[in-house]
Amino acid sequence: MWFQNPFAFRPGPVTFWTTAIYLAIIIPLIYVHESVPSAPTNRSQYRALNLSEAFLDLQNVTSAFHPYNSHDNDRVRDFYIHRVKEILDRNGMKYTTDQSGGVPWHDKRALASLSRNKPQSPRSVSDSDIVLFDDQISNATWASFREVVIPDGDNSWQYHKFRTGTYFEGNNFYVYIRGQDDPKGDWWHTSSYDFKGEGGVLVNCHIDSVSTGFGATDDGVGCVSLLQILSYFTSEGNQPKNGIVLLFNNAEEDGLLGAMAFGYSPLLPFLYTFVNLEGAGAGGRAILFRTTDLLAAKAYSNSLHPFGSIVADNAFSAGMIKSRTDFEIWHESYGQRGLDIAFYEPRARYHTNQDDTRHTSVDSIWHMLSAALATTKVLSESTGRAFHGQPSGRSPSKNLVNVPYNGKETPGVWFDLFGSAWVAFPLRGLFAWSLCLLVAAPMILFVVTYLLGYNDKYYFFTRDIKTHQDINDDTVILGGWKGFFRFPLALVFASGLTMGFILLLGKFNPLIVYGNSYSVFAMAISIFYFSFWLIMRGSSFVRPSALHRGYVIMWLFILGWAMQVVAAVMEDRMHFGFLYPLSFFQSAIFLALLISLLEQFALLGRHDFALQLHDAHLATDSAPSNARETEPPHTEEEAGDDTEEAADTPEETPTEVTPLRAGETGYGSNTTSFANTYRRRSAAENTPARPDLRTFQPFNHEQSWSGRLPSWTWIIQFLLLAPIPCILFGNLSLIAMSALNNTGTDGGKLGLPVLALGAMSIILLLPITPFIHRVTHHVPLFLLCVFVGTLIFNLASFPFSPNYRFKFYFQQKINIDDGSNKVIITGLEDYARQVISTLPVASNQQAECGPSVRRGLVDCEFDASALSPKLVEGKSFDELISLTILEKDASTGDVTIQINAVDSRVCYLNFLEPIQSFKVEGSASMDPRFNSRNDKPTSGFEQVWLWRRDRNQPWNVTIYAGNSASERKSNNQDTVIAETFGDGELKARAAVESVKTVPSEITVTCLWSDANIQGTIPALDDFLRYMPTWAAVTKRDVGLVEVQRSYKV
Repeated sequence: MWFQNPFAFRPGPVTFWTTAIYLAIIIPLIYVHESVPSAPTNRSQYRALNLSEAFLDLQNVTSAFHPYNSHDNDRVRDFYIHRVKEILDRNGMKYTTDQSGGVPWHDKRALASLSRNKPQSPRSVSDSDIVLFDDQISNATWASFREVVIPDGDNSWQYHKFRTGTYFEGNNFYVYIRGQDDPKGDWWHTSSYDFKGEGGVLVNCHIDSVSTGFGATDDGVGCVSLLQILSYFTSEGNQPKNGIVLLFNNAEEDGLLGAMAFGYSPLLPFLYTFVNLEGAGAGGRAILFRTTDLLAAKAYSNSLHPFGSIVADNAFSAGMIKSRTDFEIWHESYGQRGLDIAFYEPRARYHTNQDDTRHTSVDSIWHMLSAALATTKVLSESTGRAFHGQPSGRSPSKNLVNVPYNGKETPGVWFDLFGSAWVAFPLRGLFAWSLCLLVAAPMILFVVTYLLGYNDKYYFFTRDIKTHQDINDDTVILGGWKGFFRFPLALVFASGLTMGFILLLGKFNPLIVYGNSYSVFAMAISIFYFSFWLIMRGSSFVRPSALHRGYVIMWLFILGWAMQVVAAVMEDRMHFGFLYPLSFFQSAIFLALLISLLEQFALLGRHDFALQLHDAHLATDSAPSNARETEPPHTEEEAGDDTEEAADTPEETPTEVTPLRAGETGYGSNTTSFANTYRRRSAAENTPARPDLRTFQPFNHEQSWSGRLPSWTWIIQFLLLAPIPCILFGNLSLIAMSALNNTGTDGGKLGLPVLALGAMSIILLLPITPFIHRVTHHVPLFLLCVFVGTLIFNLASFPFSPNYRFKFYFQQKINIDDGSNKVIITGLEDYARQVISTLPVASNQQAECGPSVRRGLVDCEFDASALSPKLVEGKSFDELISLTILEKDASTGDVTIQINAVDSRVCYLNFLEPIQSFKVEGSASMDPRFNSRNDKPTSGFEQVWLWRRDRNQPWNVTIYAGNSASERKSNNQDTVIAETFGDGELKARAAVESVKTVPSEITVTCLWSDANIQGTIPALDDFLRYMPTWAAVTKRDVGLVEVQRSYKV
């Protein structure tokens, strides 16, 4: 049979084709997920790009940790400036340097004053197409919220959220590449700041790393890509159509601070679109993390190897992904349109010392560079045309001013296919598609069902039929309900068993998914396949039914329709398109069900079939007795029975008036006797009406009318159901696996990753369920062995390894007032204690653990007096921090203080009582663009953070306590902001008048983050020296070391 028809709906072909097609889908998906496209060997097409040079640049900048608060940060910044000039000189490009900055775009009154003092014509008319901006001016001040854990009685804790202010001095460096359609000269120095031209493109990276990571992919690859993009657009014949700004921003890792400082650039209104290059993993492919809208996603389509989907974008919007990138500043604070391209896995190396050049490659650089370059070219060519016009309405809470004239955003849906093709279409189109599936698809199926019924060929749900022949109203059993309830029973059983084992794994070893995601995936897939096959194959063996496949597809359609309702609501009300695979799957189910219905047009009408058999049995009854003595061999048709219906039909003692057809095999009855078997068989041999019935044999005891069904249509149904839905769901499963598998050590729910893998395994196997009852035992038994092996492995294995290390967070805190010196380790308690126990200094201590501000983790602390840090050569802790009172107003309680810290760029102040406001000498007014959402300054500030670019320049800070005179002093600034942003803000500030306290004590805490020289932070050195090979250390907060001291004022 296999050689006669390789596509027949028989066990051999079904087993082969379903297995082969699934493997043909899964293997390429895994290959694409685990590999990085090779860099081109023929560089003639990319003459301006030099990947070898890019990798050497990456080695240079990642030779040491370089957070903002480190000396190596200055070295890396100088290196990028040097390389920019070197590339421009090599390409023969003239350039000028501009040190503009500090433009108060958020403050309309200050901006108007600045405009009046500007010259009415360009300051200079330069022929240079390249301008280097070295911004040593811009600073920003804003309000936000932080959270701490405080004791609340015996063994109880509570989370306290308080308002904090931040003052930051930036030192961004960026390059302006003039476009062919850009204005000539230094147009940004004109008196008008209301830019309504064609606009340009911002391409951004950040030059700083975390204090415990070398920053190869976060964000060294992004920055060396910018150098190559500069080389490309400054080479002959490659001048962009619209201008491009390449931004090397600083201090992203400490709270997106560099992007906020760029909010004071004179070029800000010129920039309509952006490409943000980031790293949230360490190597691999660079994914399209998120975009602002459909048009930005389409700009990415020219990438050589597109990779990503809207799922990550929706996860950010829903708050499921807590990671922050500069994307939110460019879009939410500045109103620009663009996209985020980032490395996203393996997360285990993210922010650790394995984020280095050893664990990345030239291929990874090429993947990000090629995507960024292609997207930037498209945006430069289309920004003045496609991204132009009245902007979309913005949320009033964001207080956006000078929103770029970049048109309205259109929600969209986008995804890649095998990392080679890119699909993007409007979200409204997906919603319209969903409505068609919800309304039009059932209507079409209803029409086809009606036509089948009209032609007397609808066998679904047909239990029996009456012949209406002669004086007898004989009943013929058709068995049309047989197989209807199998799918829901099998689905509940198999899904319950699968999720049961997943929950077992989640209880005893949930972190196995950390480095062994594929073994969890294999376990879930194998047990669901085997258990579902067992039920369906067993029921088909006991009670064969030709309608089995059709009923399963019918149940899939009902299930898919219900899910499509959810998808449509999300698409319309929430603007989420992450359920787009459901539309593809439901469309495939609809077509497959339509085929199952159309198949029945090949059958005899139900009454015609019954009458044929009626005539055949009449001939059998009148056949000569000697013809009945010779019994022919059994045929498949004659052996067919319908045991389901027979079970519901009471047995009767045959009499001379008993209908001949109601009890015969082929009509669904299992009642047999010598008489009816004898009549049936002799009629099959001697009656001329039987040859037509004997030509179409049913399969394996199925209903005898089913012999006319085509045996090849199943392969079309399977090709509809499996490939495209499995490609889409499979790709999402792999991305979700990589994105979620390390979230447990970050404080996420431990069981969520394994539950997600279990659910995705079930979804991936749904397309095979209509055909699985025809699969031979070989594949299921093999998968049963796989399940047993992976279950034992997943339950017994240690979850971490040198390649997938347990990540914990380190910080050392020193309190000068009480002399305490503690190291705090944040992580999962059991593993954190194991790591601490490996340190000699902590071997005789019992670490104290309690709740952490990182929800889901604990803070474990131990005494580290024996490992005091040597932060500044020759300086004791007492000499590191100083506070001087410069001025104090006894009537108001206002005080001006000077804060300084030796060799540190960061300090923060804590107040016993909240203060009304503060102002740092030389700072701009409070910038609402960066305030936390729903910020209402009714409770004052409990904390103020201070950042500086020059370590030798102290902060002069005026603290307003909130009494009458100080209210008058700060009225001007508040009035400006109220006038700029409306009465609502004015009312909010009026509420601050209730905060009238004199700050009696100020606690100054300063931070040090430079761990490049061994011995500077001995406690960190000991962790690196003694901790297990399966552990990795990363920073707990901005500073690796905090030194704290209190002052009475």
